[in-house]
Amino acid sequence: MVVSAEVFSVVHQITDALLQVTNQSRDDAVARERLLLQQQQIMQHDFVEKDIKDRQILADKEKAQMQKDVKEKELLLKEKQLLAEKERNKWIRIWQKNKLRQTEK
Repeated sequence: MVVSAEVFSVVHQITDALLQVTNQSRDDAVARERLLLQQQQIMQHDFVEKDIKDRQILADKEKAQMQKDVKEKELLLKEKQLLAEKERNKWIRIWQKNKLRQTEK
């Protein structure tokens, strides 16, 4: 059986076309994999950024609450000091009046 050059040429062209399709399919698959990997990296980066931002917001809220608590405690302490000072002054005045009475007798 003798294969004509024309048949051989057609088979060769078909083989070349199949190789090109295979190569293109492989290249497309590699490109899709790269895109998927890039998307994953972007999503992971966004997730990490959001997590950092959320943690910073939480830390800022906690800091603000702590500062508020400290101010409240400082105000309470100041109020107690003022009350103690008033009470002390009251007892000093009582003591002075008693002392004055004793010296007048």
